[in-house]
Amino acid sequence: MALGRDVTTICALQTGKICGLVTDTPSSMQKLWRSVEAAMPKVLAMGCWAHILNLFSSDVKKLPRIFEHIEVAKDIVDLFARQVVAQEWLRNQQGPNGKESTAR
Repeated sequence: MALGRDVTTICALQTGKICGLVTDTPSSMQKLWRSVEAAMPKVLAMGCWAHILNLFSSDVKKLPRIFEHIEVAKDIVDLFARQVVAQEWLRNQQGPNGKESTAR
């Protein structure tokens, strides 16, 4: 069983040098967290928040209303990236260093 070997390997490390264990969040990893925390009470095991946020944002982007807004934003970026006239208009709207101009 790989999980048992993983727990044994982690617990064999010097506990004074380990304060946390971060993994992705499937149930097999959650079982590993419980095993490590039981064997090493001073070690905190948890899921990677960056990974969780990435999964969450991927799901949110699939929602029709959010997807529509993202597509509109991409169209706006493409307009300014490809059209010299649009770029010039944007520069005229901004002051030095990309700040909004006070004179209109």
